[in-house]
Amino acid sequence: LLENIEAADWKVPQLHLDLNLTEIHSSLVANGQALGSDFSINADAPINRTNGRFVFNRIDGSFSIADAAKVITNLAAKTNAIDPAVTVPPSQSNGSFSATLNGNKIAAAEMNLILKPLDPKLASSIAAKANWQPEKPLALALEAGGLNLDAAYDLQNASYEGGMKLDHFNSARIEPWLAVVKTKLGGVIDLTGSWKGNGEVKPNKHRGNLVLADAAWMRTDLPAVNASGEIAYDFPSSFTTKSLVMKSNKQTISLDAKLSESLLELTNLRWLDGSVEMAGGSAKLPVPEDLSKWREMISNEKKPLDVSIESKVLSLALLKDWLPAAAKLDRKSTGQLSLRISGTYAEPELLAQMELKNLRSPEQPKLPPADLKITLSGKNARLSIDANATTPTYPPAVMTASMPFRPAVWTENPDSITQEEITARLDLPRIDLSKFSTLLAFAQKLTGILTGNVIVAGQLGKPTVKGSLDLIGGSIELKNKTIPTIGGVTASVDMALDKIMLKSLKATMAGGTLQAGGTLGITQGKSSNLDFKIIGDHLPLVRNDLMIVRANANLRLTGSFDKAAVSGSVGIVDSLFYRDIELLPIGSPFVAPSAAELPRLDSAAAPTAAIPAPFHDWSLNVLVSTVNPVLIRGNFAKGSAEGRIKIGGTIGKPAPDGEVKISDLQASLPFSTLKVQKGFVRFAPATGFDPILDIKGTAEPRPYRVNVYAYGRASAPHLVLTSSPPLPPNEIMTLLATGTTTAGLEDPRMASSRAMQLLIEEMRRGRFLIGKRLRPLLGLLDRVDFSLADSDPYSGSAYSSATISITDRWFVTAGMGENGNSRILGIWRLSFR
Repeated sequence: LLENIEAADWKVPQLHLDLNLTEIHSSLVANGQALGSDFSINADAPINRTNGRFVFNRIDGSFSIADAAKVITNLAAKTNAIDPAVTVPPSQSNGSFSATLNGNKIAAAEMNLILKPLDPKLASSIAAKANWQPEKPLALALEAGGLNLDAAYDLQNASYEGGMKLDHFNSARIEPWLAVVKTKLGGVIDLTGSWKGNGEVKPNKHRGNLVLADAAWMRTDLPAVNASGEIAYDFPSSFTTKSLVMKSNKQTISLDAKLSESLLELTNLRWLDGSVEMAGGSAKLPVPEDLSKWREMISNEKKPLDVSIESKVLSLALLKDWLPAAAKLDRKSTGQLSLRISGTYAEPELLAQMELKNLRSPEQPKLPPADLKITLSGKNARLSIDANATTPTYPPAVMTASMPFRPAVWTENPDSITQEEITARLDLPRIDLSKFSTLLAFAQKLTGILTGNVIVAGQLGKPTVKGSLDLIGGSIELKNKTIPTIGGVTASVDMALDKIMLKSLKATMAGGTLQAGGTLGITQGKSSNLDFKIIGDHLPLVRNDLMIVRANANLRLTGSFDKAAVSGSVGIVDSLFYRDIELLPIGSPFVAPSAAELPRLDSAAAPTAAIPAPFHDWSLNVLVSTVNPVLIRGNFAKGSAEGRIKIGGTIGKPAPDGEVKISDLQASLPFSTLKVQKGFVRFAPATGFDPILDIKGTAEPRPYRVNVYAYGRASAPHLVLTSSPPLPPNEIMTLLATGTTTAGLEDPRMASSRAMQLLIEEMRRGRFLIGKRLRPLLGLLDRVDFSLADSDPYSGSAYSSATISITDRWFVTAGMGENGNSRILGIWRLSFR
């Protein structure tokens, strides 16, 4: 038993050897572990003892690998040919070997190897056989699920001869093995046919015959492509094809090809859809006898080129079997292609034209159709491109480009093509954006004029690209009327290969203005560093029936595109909170209210959860504060709020830190006023935008003083009610609603007077239609409290009275009793807490 055997970077943790030796026989049994799998080797060899020596005439043996998948996976660390990310099918490998010896030297050898998956459904088994004899070609055989190959390779002459038969050989059966060696076919191939040939590797000469009875290429979500035909070749001097045809659905492409006397001829090229011809053509191209000398041929060959391919006017949708993207085009979209090449390789003349008409996608029926025409011309050592795209009622977008056309020079010095001077220009037409408003589902109206151009100059390898886009008179009106129309939009953008510069952006929005500018870097075609500045003046952030919020903004966006930072300040200005609310539901039955509590505010699902990367990870360092207090107004309340909140964290996970202070809040109750001298709404990174409430207020429905305290998180607030003199919470709610306790309402006369008084109060505060119209006049009486038939707690007499506050402690009251008695009192109030 041997353990931890190491050689270079190979390790065998365990090896058990059993050697048996007799006068006429020897055997070896080896069992061990390597590359994560158990393995075994068995060998037998007869012994012939001659002149005191051991002479072996033959060795026979077998071997096995218990877990071939693990061995292949571990080999990925030792060779780049194996993909370490691929899951190898669970499999095992076994085989046999034999050798004939002459004087203890190998005279012939043979080996058989089988790689077999444990589950035959996962992949096909692969069987290989090799036989070697001196001065004879190495014989090889391979079998794998419908493929049988027999070949012989002469090691001395580097020549080969062989044959192969394919009987519905399906690549899906060996695809798991191909993936191991980083080979992907892009579909499933099913082959039936045969090949027979021979050749010499060093002089690069090959002869043979390939017969494809049926070759099918099956692609995902696309029709299969079938091919059949015969190719006879004597490479590189000649080859011919016979009945070579490709089919996909009802379309066929047929071609006859012949290589003879260094001339490749392509004839009878036909592309049919059923019986209708779609395209046709022919070609004659000189080919060197020695392909390694193709550069010399391009420079010196004088034989003429003759290529002519032309299509009919086709519906582009017919190309969907070959080009999947064509399936997205309307059937009325058509195209025509022509290609003509003449001259020589060194001085070719080229004319290629492609004309596409009525380009339209059924997915965008409101998008106007477009026509595109591209002409590529090469003549007199100059290559030029002319292209234009047009849509109805618009001038065309035009592109022109040109550069030297010197194939012979490029062949001799491939790097020289990158040094050729190029000029190109693309001019966009004057585009009226109003034509495209129907493409934006969220837009009611879109206006603006867009113009631009792109200019390319310099060397082809290092071109200088400059472009510009300009927008004037832009505006967008949204279907969501809560968002004001954005108007007066003007923008100017400059573009280059290494950056995009927003020179200026200006817009107005409901009296507010927005200005922006900055740059976005481009590195290897991807967004890199950015630096933008945004300035807003009285921008409307929220505008609805409840709130109007405007803000001044001074923001900066800097850093890499993947990890940018937003910093700056936002100042709230000229903002208002307004709402008419009935704090207590008048007209609804009111019987023994339960303990008071504030309504819970549901925590909204985080709106940032849907923000995609990398914007989700952009950091925040923004200070939000009130430049002017936010006014609180309504039929029930008045006051103001101001605050200062620093927002950190990221856009995907913002972390606010600060507080909002509520000042001088007065809420009108039916028989008293709730006053909040000071309250706080505090934000912390731990709770995010679910703030902590800390609000204290008082109300004085005579002769009581009620204290209200709201605290806790806004999503789960708590409310505490206390009074002086003390009352239980339900009595306090009755007191706030009716101006008296439940005991006071037991007297029918008192209950009737309270109902009448409540009706008058509701009218005086403008909660009824006629009260709203008289509110400007009745508002003068806001400092006056009225009571009807209110019982005097000292004399027991009922008085209807009016009380006006002079200061917080001095009051004057005038009243009339039920017997016509009248009184005027001065009251100085002393409160004990």
